[in-house]
Amino acid sequence: METAFALHEGSAQGMVLAGRPLAGLLFGIGPPFSFVANAALFFYAAFLLRRLPTDIATAGRPHGKLLVEVRTGLAELWKDRFLRSATLVTAFINLLVQGLIVVFLTQAIDERLPTVLVGTVLAMSGVGGIVGALMSPRRQRIWQRLKEAASRRPWLATVNRRQDCSIMLVHLWSCTLALALPLLFATMPLSFALSLLAIGLTGGLSNVTMRTALSRVPADRRARVAGVSRLGTYSAVVVGPLLTSLLIQRVEPLRRAAHPVRARGSAGRGHDHRPDAARHADLGRGPQRRPVTAARP
Repeated sequence: METAFALHEGSAQGMVLAGRPLAGLLFGIGPPFSFVANAALFFYAAFLLRRLPTDIATAGRPHGKLLVEVRTGLAELWKDRFLRSATLVTAFINLLVQGLIVVFLTQAIDERLPTVLVGTVLAMSGVGGIVGALMSPRRQRIWQRLKEAASRRPWLATVNRRQDCSIMLVHLWSCTLALALPLLFATMPLSFALSLLAIGLTGGLSNVTMRTALSRVPADRRARVAGVSRLGTYSAVVVGPLLTSLLIQRVEPLRRAAHPVRARGSAGRGHDHRPDAARHADLGRGPQRRPVTAARP
């Protein structure tokens, strides 16, 4: 079962890896192209859903009221110590990661990075997610090898004494260290790429672990518990960009006041939201001369 979850998670992360650079390329050609491609993919997905057999969730006893089902699922989730902690940790990490993405996009606009490069940097989370998902079924063997290597080094004796390793704990610490990379390397695109790569790696591991734990919930309560867990984790995906945008709006004037020279340089450059092709065309034409008109007598 865990291998199946790992393959499913790997395929989802593969779409992240393929979609983000492609979206950056299409947006660079022209924003309408990216939106048309997105709409076409949604229509294709709807077409595939119509060809699938009836969802098994529609069979069985009638469903109750939504709020009652949510409360029931929340109560069941709260009883499970691992799922409760994993949901809270994942929600907190999603909040921070979405904030990191907003910071990177803001930096990319300020520095006028090519949209393909922006998509490639964001796709690094998909690269890490694929590796992490495929590593998940073998994580126990990997951990045993790390313990054997640690046993030969006295300064790693603490790792060797630990009987097991919590994937959620590893995910939390790796994300904490990954979020520090843009601060250490002055918000360079490479630092954001490495940060998203590390977050995706442990994120793939933790996603497979959570799905495996949810699959062990009794069948009559599994849908409620999984729904409440995802409601909590995905709500952070919605709230994260909003809070980060508000924070940047508050901090940006302070940053400009502290670094007036850099602020004037950014203001002089301005923000060019046109497609890459239009900007490159202007660069190719060079400076434009204004027509000279005869002075009136």
